[in-house]
Amino acid sequence: RFGRSASESSAIIAPVASRSPAVTGRPFREAPTTIVSSRWRRSARLVISFMIGLSISGQTFYSFVIENIEKFGALKAIGAKSHELVAMILFQASLVALLGFGAGIGLCSVTIWLARAYMPDYAAMVTFLNIGLAFVMVVIIAAISSYFGVRKVLLIEPFDIFRG
Repeated sequence: RFGRSASESSAIIAPVASRSPAVTGRPFREAPTTIVSSRWRRSARLVISFMIGLSISGQTFYSFVIENIEKFGALKAIGAKSHELVAMILFQASLVALLGFGAGIGLCSVTIWLARAYMPDYAAMVTFLNIGLAFVMVVIIAAISSYFGVRKVLLIEPFDIFRG
């Protein structure tokens, strides 16, 4: 015969079980920790994500302007007004931001759908508040990052472009 009898097993388990919160119903005592709250962590992640998005899109828009500075100078030389050049840059920034926003929401939805297909208990949800917050963040990032390109185009002189 294997193991111990029921009375021997309960005699061994009883002292341990009497101190267990799962058995006694007493709440677990939490050890004092220096771990920051989840709200602070979420805020930190949001700020880091914002800064990364701003730096990547800022570099992209600024490099677009630098690569095409001669074309902007030529347009300015043939009579394009500054507000027309600004409108071109803002249109491009808006289009890229909206396409990126749509692709991001689509990829997020597909990822959640796939995760739920393989893990039925997966608990993630995209709410209208999340989508709205993401949209506001994308618009702010696009506006800030296009500002530097607009500033560069407004300061360009056609003479500098054709001089060589």
